[in-house]
Amino acid sequence: MPRISVIVPVYNAYAFLDRCIVSILQQSCSDFEAIFVDDCSTDHSVSMVRHFARNDSRITLSVHEQNRGPGAARNTGVAMARGDYITFVDSDDFIEPNLFENMVHASESGKFDIVETGCQAVDDEDNVLWDYTPAPMRVNQLAANPDNIFLVREWGVTQKLWRRTLFQSDVAFPEGVFWEDIAVVPALIVDARSLVRVDYIGYNYLQRSGSITNSRSIKHVQDLFAAFDYLIAHLRKRNIMAQYRKVLSHLIESRVEYFVKHMRSNFTSDPEQVESLVRLCKALTAEYLSGEHIAETRDVVSVDVGFGPSSSLTSIGTKKKLSSGITTSAGEQHVA
Repeated sequence: MPRISVIVPVYNAYAFLDRCIVSILQQSCSDFEAIFVDDCSTDHSVSMVRHFARNDSRITLSVHEQNRGPGAARNTGVAMARGDYITFVDSDDFIEPNLFENMVHASESGKFDIVETGCQAVDDEDNVLWDYTPAPMRVNQLAANPDNIFLVREWGVTQKLWRRTLFQSDVAFPEGVFWEDIAVVPALIVDARSLVRVDYIGYNYLQRSGSITNSRSIKHVQDLFAAFDYLIAHLRKRNIMAQYRKVLSHLIESRVEYFVKHMRSNFTSDPEQVESLVRLCKALTAEYLSGEHIAETRDVVSVDVGFGPSSSLTSIGTKKKLSSGITTSAGEQHVA
């Protein structure tokens, strides 16, 4: 069995996929399987993966019959994984040659369930836009302090190593939504025994126009709060909601604050729409922090956020229920 299962969701990534694949195959730690899950790409992504697979038996390709989004692609990869560890790489990103080696070494130095490394964002010309280097830290009993849920600064599922057993319970990525990482990463930390942070940057995010990090819509807002609902449901299932209530409130406030700040800084071409989304965020945040809403299942509230003549959440075609678990019929399926 391989040490690491590398899971790569793929959707119309042909222009970037070559670099991603090469960076994986050139890892100094060669004991891995690379599982590529294509989510009904309409370009030549599948052909490119098959080309590399013909020359490297470590590559496996699975192709979805319907477009189901990156959450579903990651779930498919997790179900196929055989390694002791799982790590995720997005198909438009690339990694440094020693990433796998450094992550495995860090985990095995103390049998840690989760390893977080650093990362940096680059543009189309490889200019570094920002970077993050974690302060080194080892925590052997994550459950001892609910605040440990904040030990990872980058809440994406990438640039981390996960012990595969963490996914062998009832944790799965929500499908057809944005922010599936924010739903799952805190849940995995809650379930894990231990975590180590390594001051090494080995993951490169490509920030391109049109990606999830560079676009915002009402569905982004809805799915952000649906991610909070996923975590609420997970805490209830573990019977630890009472211990995490204060931490959960802080998590919601901090993520919404970051979301609002990012919108106002990056989407200046349509300030009216941005402020409408900000009003929606504030209304939902107030509802979630009211105490009873964190504890109780609830239907979506009707909030006037300024979207046209009939502007409540329930009147814009979403039919989405903000409750324990995630349901949504809004918008497109692929959200990468």
